Amino acid sequence: MRGGKAFGAFAYQPPGEAPVGGVRGHMLGTVTRALAASGYPRAEADALLFSLRDAVLGDDADRDAAADVLGGVPARTLVDLDELSRSGSVEALGGLRERRALLRRTDHPAVAALSGMDENGGLREEAVVRLAARPGPLAAAVLALRTDDWVEPVRRRARIALMWRMEAEEAAVILPLLELRRGRSRASGVLDVYREACRGDGPRLHRS
Repeated sequence: MRGGKAFGAFAYQPPGEAPVGGVRGHMLGTVTRALAASGYPRAEADALLFSLRDAVLGDDADRDAAADVLGGVPARTLVDLDELSRSGSVEALGGLRERRALLRRTDHPAVAALSGMDENGGLREEAVVRLAARPGPLAAAVLALRTDDWVEPVRRRARIALMWRMEAEEAAVILPLLELRRGRSRASGVLDVYREACRGDGPRLHRS
């Protein structure tokens, strides 16, 4: 199973070539190609989020397709997806019980990533624990998003995990996301602490 690629490494083939994933993944690819062609407009993020959620309900090929999309969109689009997902305004993956069951029974980065953007803080925290144990840029990206989570335990776990993500491909997705969060009160200092750790001074913990 794939864990996603660095932002900007769009994984889908152009129209006319074989689709990635199964039926749900194919539909996701169609939506994503259309949005990519128009620069991922923020107003259309709900269509992308709906397609991503639909894909993770499919088989592993569909989930691989979802992981590739999540790992391939621009940082700004991932922030839009996160905010939209946490707002609860787009059809969810069932009730909280069903969403939690999906995370617990499915060891796949796309499921963990979308769970890390869930409207429920407890589920986000459980997803952060799973993402902290998973290497790669997709997990790193969602951990970066959660460093200014309004739920303190989620925020703390994400910050601790992020300070061990120093691989070049992980830093390449973390830094743009932290830059976008820089002006937010709960994100105060996180970018500077992470940059300091990347310079080789070792992991630092930032609490607030």
